[in-house]
Amino acid sequence: MTPDEIKKAIRKKTTQRAIAKKLGRSEMSISLVIRGDRISDYIMRGIAKAIGKKHTTVFQGYYLKPPKRSTSKTVWPYIPAKRL
Repeated sequence: MTPDEIKKAIRKKTTQRAIAKKLGRSEMSISLVIRGDRISDYIMRGIAKAIGKKHTTVFQGYYLKPPKRSTSKTVWPYIPAKRL
């Protein structure tokens, strides 16, 4: 989903302020994650839960791409290349 689509979905069900309060984070943190300026698995999952969708659907750009490091929380079926 695009940031505008996420904001519209939030407005239909709740507010960014309510999400921030429930997650124990600031409204600015919520806004930065929605815009894609900050990455936070905890906040992404909280936003998706608040609007009633899966986190992989709401933040496809993050969760459905190959991981950049082994600690990434992406769900891509990533298989590392074999070393010679």
